[in-house]
Amino acid sequence: MTRRRNTLSKTLKDYIVPIIGVVLIAVLIFNVFSGGNNDVQNTLDKENQVGYGVSLDSAQTEGYVVYPGDYRKQIEGDITLYKGEKVVVKEGSLSLDFLSMGAGRINKLGELKYSEEGDLELYSSDFWVNSTTKGDLTMRYANISFSADSALSFSQNEMGSTIYLLSGFAEVSNKVGETTVLAPGKKVTISRLDSNNEDVDLVLLKDDIDDYFKQSDWFVKNNGASYLGASQESSTGSTSKLISSSSSTSYLGFNNLQDESQVSSDTIKISGTYTDETIIKITLNGTEAQINSSNKSFTFSSVSTSKKENDLVFKVVDDSGDTIEKILYTVYYDGGSSASTSGSKGFAVKNFSVDGSKFTFTSPTTSNSYSTREAFVTIRGNVLNKGISSVTVNGYKLSSFNGSTWRYHASEQNDNLKDGTNIYEIKYFDASGNLAYTNYYTIIKNADQVEKTEEIETKEEKTFSDEA
Repeated sequence: MTRRRNTLSKTLKDYIVPIIGVVLIAVLIFNVFSGGNNDVQNTLDKENQVGYGVSLDSAQTEGYVVYPGDYRKQIEGDITLYKGEKVVVKEGSLSLDFLSMGAGRINKLGELKYSEEGDLELYSSDFWVNSTTKGDLTMRYANISFSADSALSFSQNEMGSTIYLLSGFAEVSNKVGETTVLAPGKKVTISRLDSNNEDVDLVLLKDDIDDYFKQSDWFVKNNGASYLGASQESSTGSTSKLISSSSSTSYLGFNNLQDESQVSSDTIKISGTYTDETIIKITLNGTEAQINSSNKSFTFSSVSTSKKENDLVFKVVDDSGDTIEKILYTVYYDGGSSASTSGSKGFAVKNFSVDGSKFTFTSPTTSNSYSTREAFVTIRGNVLNKGISSVTVNGYKLSSFNGSTWRYHASEQNDNLKDGTNIYEIKYFDASGNLAYTNYYTIIKNADQVEKTEEIETKEEKTFSDEA
């Protein structure tokens, strides 16, 4: 018995060391793999440390940073926004520092995300960008690429995405890849319906930046006049829109093309000369020109101008592969789709100049937004611009419009006032039915604090009433 116990004890002693060794090796292996994961995470964290600075514009600003997992924290001082995080503004505005890439500002009720891919995504309200390098922005109904030294304002609501270009150059596309370009002083709005429309012609959606925007507090706050004025002065006397160049003068000269000209054929030939020997490539809307380096000439043999308004974007590339110039020409085809022979450029001419300051809101606020817990709100407005004959709200023609004032009832009962954000698109038409102006009013109804009111009886049931 004693011998057996001694043998058993000896056996345990013989095996205990290898067992401990196996355990230690297992722990070591676990730590190695665990450490590897930590190294990966540390690498991601280091990458994530390249963030954008965020600061309050005033003591009255109320803003939050929302972290992955929807945890949010109120911004009380200067912070850094990292990938995967977003900022939300309840009151006032927030300034953003994009380091060497420029600066920006997000307005009240705004929501802006810094995505994991490194892009900026605007979900709501106004966003201003002053860029020093080229960049991209994703909106709900549009995607935008802009050049270095650009100044832009973006406005996002439930109805559409609007892009204003003050200076520089921007390419705008909807969500299915239909594209147009903007020159300084232009804007484009892509609606929710047009965002996935493959047949939409975005060129026809462009317009001049209106006076209403120029007179807005947002435009003034961001010193928009200085950017717009500088871009307009730089283009004075030019026969083209020189939207981006490393030189004070254009590298290209055209033999048979003028900006804002009208053509009678749906296909044209464009030729010209260039001035710099380092130029190796010239493209037009992505198509490369035939270049004769001996006499510094170029030719595009077949350019489609089949639309009634055609944007021609020329890009000049040097031997380093850098785009040193972009030029935008617009030509009009008098036989293009929906063309009108009454206009000098093949489309209907506006009958009067529209001043946005003459289309105002008077109730429930004089601004274009209102927060409430009410179940019934009346929106009222004034029209001081002569020649307006009808007004619609979200497509509904108002019988209350008397030539100078209008009103529109929004209520839970009529199903045109719901919990959350409600966007009302107001359109103003002249006597011929032409759209003269569009603005928007936003009502934010807080679902968490709504106090139910007594059901409101209206004269007309199952319709949106605009009668008092």
